[in-house]
Amino acid sequence: MKTPDFKTRAEELESAVVAWRRHFHAFPELSFDEVKTSDYIAAALSEMGCENVAVGTRGRPTGVIADIAGALPGRRVALRADIDALPVAEETGLPFSSQRPGVMHACGHD
Repeated sequence: MKTPDFKTRAEELESAVVAWRRHFHAFPELSFDEVKTSDYIAAALSEMGCENVAVGTRGRPTGVIADIAGALPGRRVALRADIDALPVAEETGLPFSSQRPGVMHACGHD
């Protein structure tokens, strides 16, 4: 089996990942209200060829679950990411600043 060239693949995905981050930053949604964010993520995963993409978990209309195929059949890795914003006013002035007054992605990893 050929080892994937992760650096090359990361470079190929860089512009898309930056666009996704800026979209999420510009259109934040508070916890349990991430309906549009969930739909956006599901569409991106489907476009990338992920299977069994489903929006909504635990009876709520938010959250996304999908199967992301890997190079090793039968192996599984679980990924989890927070997608909720905080009730904080953004004052960064960035071109992709929050378009929702009083709501922003302000966690340390943002």
